[in-house]
Amino acid sequence: MENLTPISETRNVQHYTNKSQTRPSGSTRSTREPLPSKPLIRRKASPNEIIAKILGVWVVESLFASSLYQAICNHIFNYQKLGAAGKWDEYRAGIAEAALRQLGEIFSECRRQGYLNPRVVGEDKNRKIIWEQIVSRAGIEYDLCTLCDRGCNRRKNIDEGFYHHQGIEEPPACWEKEVGRIGV
Repeated sequence: MENLTPISETRNVQHYTNKSQTRPSGSTRSTREPLPSKPLIRRKASPNEIIAKILGVWVVESLFASSLYQAICNHIFNYQKLGAAGKWDEYRAGIAEAALRQLGEIFSECRRQGYLNPRVVGEDKNRKIIWEQIVSRAGIEYDLCTLCDRGCNRRKNIDEGFYHHQGIEEPPACWEKEVGRIGV
């Protein structure tokens, strides 16, 4: 027991909180409401803004009436209807390459902003895409590099302390260098 390392000093656990077990006197339940979870990523754009920019729709309000948006909704809805039996590789074979590129860019940018698992609600031409947002119970926020799948090594170098140990100033993020990219 004496040789155990405290959790706060281990490298495997980066974020933790101590949970208090105290209760108000005379009560068997806590009357305190749980704190709401915060988003894990501090986003720069909403999913609808991302989709509008990728599709070239400059007014987000008119996005939902766009035929391109409804086509994306239909792809997600049709795959969603397949349920657990749906195999993406088989389903994607029926989608045009241009639409696949757009879907890939939309999914990648939304993931980078902390949004996953799109699902479609609504009927026919009134369909909308609903996204789930990744939240942090610890209340810690990360930047857009955390879930980014672009080819730069900035996040890895920051996490490993490369810039700190070398005395080098952190370079700007790839989206900060690129004018006109989503999330600027």
